[in-house]
Amino acid sequence: MDGCRIFKFNTVMYQGRPSYEMFGQLHQCIMAGGCSRIEIDMSEYRYMHPAFAVLVASSIYLGDKYGKEVVIRYDIANQKLAQFLKQAGICGCYYSPKHRTQLDSKNSSIPFNRFRRIEDTYSTVEKILNCAPVYLSSALKNQFISKITEIFSNAFEHGKSEIGVFCCGFINSSNHFSFSVYDAGVGVCTNVNRYLHTRLSNEKALEWAFDKTHSTLNGIVDYPRGAGLSLLESFSRANHGRIDFVTESAYCRIDSKSRKFYQLKNPIKGTIVSMNIHADDRHIYLVD
Repeated sequence: MDGCRIFKFNTVMYQGRPSYEMFGQLHQCIMAGGCSRIEIDMSEYRYMHPAFAVLVASSIYLGDKYGKEVVIRYDIANQKLAQFLKQAGICGCYYSPKHRTQLDSKNSSIPFNRFRRIEDTYSTVEKILNCAPVYLSSALKNQFISKITEIFSNAFEHGKSEIGVFCCGFINSSNHFSFSVYDAGVGVCTNVNRYLHTRLSNEKALEWAFDKTHSTLNGIVDYPRGAGLSLLESFSRANHGRIDFVTESAYCRIDSKSRKFYQLKNPIKGTIVSMNIHADDRHIYLVD
């Protein structure tokens, strides 16, 4: 295996199916044979949603697993991209073929990090709550801590990723906070079908996982991957925020109006959960 492959990102990448499918293409490219180096071309970057920072940065570890060097190619003069990398705290993970960046991550809210044990995530969970630009009652904050910890627990217990669990989050220029948790392990849909001994489509398998009464670890650990989001889903609707849950080729989008399931043409490796919290200093959020 030798040679280099150039993988060109879109100039603008909003949250939605096209962007997740592009990351699915990147993951398939990393896992396939035929080259030893992949250069992610972001030279024409204009905008990428903060939720994707964790997928960009974790690609280097996925590349290591499959024996590939993964780097970013970009124009050092592109200040928008430089700021994105700095905010995400991922400058230390990547370098341009010609220019090693000197930016640091001290201004990041939740700098990109990789975790190998659930115990290592506790301080990050606290920091996520501290970064959220909203007022939470003490009771709701405690429940938030429990539910976000549950997202990490699900990633470790269900995903069983060989390269760890990843997290990243920061506040954008509009003072809206976005954070993501990603594992490159076994997807939810695969776990559901193994548990049920069925061949449900990925979309249907994810719908099953969102049922509050279902868990692929019933009787062992009560961590239903989708149902555990119910409290966060209620908050997100009240906050007019958004939750994206993507696993393999299944995509669930939760916003203030609805919960919708979609099928991706190109599956990602593993599972990503991202949450967008809108800045709100006019209300105190309470437990229902």
